[in-house]
Amino acid sequence: MATSRKFKVKDVEMLLASKTIAGTLGENLGDLSIARSNWNETYVSGLSTKIDKAIDDYLGLDKKKELRDATSSLAAIQAPALRDLSFMKTQIEVDFEKKAKDIIKKLGYDKNLRNVQKGDQEALIQLLYAFKKGMNDNYCCPDKINKSYFQLLIN
Repeated sequence: MATSRKFKVKDVEMLLASKTIAGTLGENLGDLSIARSNWNETYVSGLSTKIDKAIDDYLGLDKKKELRDATSSLAAIQAPALRDLSFMKTQIEVDFEKKAKDIIKKLGYDKNLRNVQKGDQEALIQLLYAFKKGMNDNYCCPDKINKSYFQLLIN
């Protein structure tokens, strides 16, 4: 079914004006319901719902889209990041036996790795941030570790 317009302004302007009018109707319902008996809370709620649905459907405004996109992006990197972080932890433990505990703590492994292994996305974010923050020439690049690999991992 084709959509036809009965107004000359942009869709967004009409929908936002309608939302404002519905809000004002709800605020002044006590006085306005005297003029029309069918103007009640159910009517105002239904009208607001229809306007919100029109905004979502026709303007493409999806309030949770950004959250879904961010969650999807994080889920996509979760397994590779865990693999790389675990590999780096093993390399640190093998290559820097004496300093390994300090390096691992500095890079955030001690606080977050277990939760990351359980699939906790917040812990992954915290671990990656701590890893990036803890990176510096004192810890990442003694002779045995390739600095470019570290940079690739945290970016």
